[in-house]
Amino acid sequence: MTQDFTANLDVRVEAGADALPEDIDRITRQLCSEIREFGVESVSLPAGAAPAGAKSADALTIGALTICVLPPMIPKLMEYLESWVGRGRDRTVKVKLQAGDRMIDVEYPSNAPDPIVEDLIQRMSKAI
Repeated sequence: MTQDFTANLDVRVEAGADALPEDIDRITRQLCSEIREFGVESVSLPAGAAPAGAKSADALTIGALTICVLPPMIPKLMEYLESWVGRGRDRTVKVKLQAGDRMIDVEYPSNAPDPIVEDLIQRMSKAI
């Protein structure tokens, strides 16, 4: 059986308590660019509510990415996100993966040991 549907990942990037919105926006755009080169179906910066006083209704939700990926790519993408977090100071990435009626939340750095997170991702990938 071929898997011809995509899974959707909502990714939230955080950079520590002292990070300015501009810093989070910059690293989120950097991650978006890197993921585009990774070979996913699509990646975008989702539009959100405009901040108070903003003139544009198309403001971006700072720190957010939406990624569509084929299920076989999920473990590789999650591994990449984990390594990306390790390349910066105080970075955290929260991922919500949804495929059909199945959903999983993962956070890097995670409090769970890596083998548990990896097993969870593998099981989710197989289930979808």
